[in-house]
Formats: sequence, C-alpha cells, structure tokens
Amino acid sequence: RCSLLHDLNSLASRRDKLAVKLLDFVLSQGGESESAALKLKKEQMLQHIRRTAVEGKPDENGVTPVDQLAAIIEHAPVAGVRILASILMCTPDVQDATHGTLPVYANLRTDQFSL
Repeated sequence: RCSLLHDLNSLASRRDKLAVKLLDFVLSQGGESESAALKLKKEQMLQHIRRTAVEGKPDENGVTPVDQLAAIIEHAPVAGVRILASILMCTPDVQDATHGTLPVYANLRTDQFSL
C-alpha cells in the first residue's frame, strides 16, 4: 500500500524537482476550478502523512515515517523542508488548556509536616 510520503520518497531519490512539484500540487489550494473531490483527496493525503508521522509505525517494508522523511530531506531538501513546515508543523486538532490533573501549585509531601 503506497502513500504520499512513500511516493515522495521514491521520487526524491530519482527526481528531486518532480517531488517538489508533486508536493506543491498537493499543498496548493487550487482555486475554484478544482473539484471538491480533488480538494478532499488532497486533505486526506495530508492527514494521512500527519497520522502516520505521529504513529511512527513502519510500513510493510519495515521503513518508518522518520526514515522516509530523512531520505526525502537528503535527496530533495526543498520538499523535505516543505513537508516539515507545511504538513507536520500545524496546529493540533485537540488542545487542552488545563495543566493536567494536578493544580499548578500542589503540596505533594507525605511526611508529618504536610497538612
């Protein structure tokens, strides 16, 4: 099963400029002339890269997303930097404004002086 990250990795090792053009096409908004189905597919590809990068699971060949990204950066640095800047450096979907289950200041002492 191939993914955009896999395809970019394959292109980067052979034709770095073509890898950049493919990535630019996927990242482009396309304007009004682009169909809704194509826009949806582009967004799904970008979400897939984000998800696989976070999960970090190797593909069927044992190659992790980090390995693929490192190869892209090595062979096509422009495409690699654009992946990092445009796809992976995004605002997370879920944000937690709390500090966690403990308050900012907590007395965690368990000796005789803790009250």
